[in-house]
Amino acid sequence: MENIKFDSKLINLDILEKRINFVCIINGQKFEYFKGIGHIKHLKELNKTKKLSGKDLLIGKVDLAIGDRLKVLGRSFDDSDPIGVLMPELTEVLNCLFLDSQAHDQSFDDWASDFGYDSDRIKAKKIYEACQENYFKLKKALGSDFDRIKETIEKLEL
Repeated sequence: MENIKFDSKLINLDILEKRINFVCIINGQKFEYFKGIGHIKHLKELNKTKKLSGKDLLIGKVDLAIGDRLKVLGRSFDDSDPIGVLMPELTEVLNCLFLDSQAHDQSFDDWASDFGYDSDRIKAKKIYEACQENYFKLKKALGSDFDRIKETIEKLEL
């Protein structure tokens, strides 16, 4: 996987959807990637986990309005607290994309059943189609190494 070009950028913090939105680029192919807001941590809490560099971590202060909302969601932040979010790592993004790519091998009804979606919902169909699109983009990004890298990621048991 050392030959894979990978970059990620924060798009936004979506409090209403309870997620952090990123765009990840793998060998020139763009993918949306999401983390739940539970990944927002006090900076001191993140620093206990591992030694972090600037590219591993997004650091900011809690905006008072966001802080109030986060308190409602069970997190306790003051408006002056330094917070951080770990940037996505290549292995976690690939793991997610390989799981999504399973949609390529399934009918919509089977996929919806396996992943707990209502097959009568338009939103579920759009997610299914996005997963299928990600399969083709990931195949393009990884080329002939697709199966080898998939096997490597599966062995990590993330």
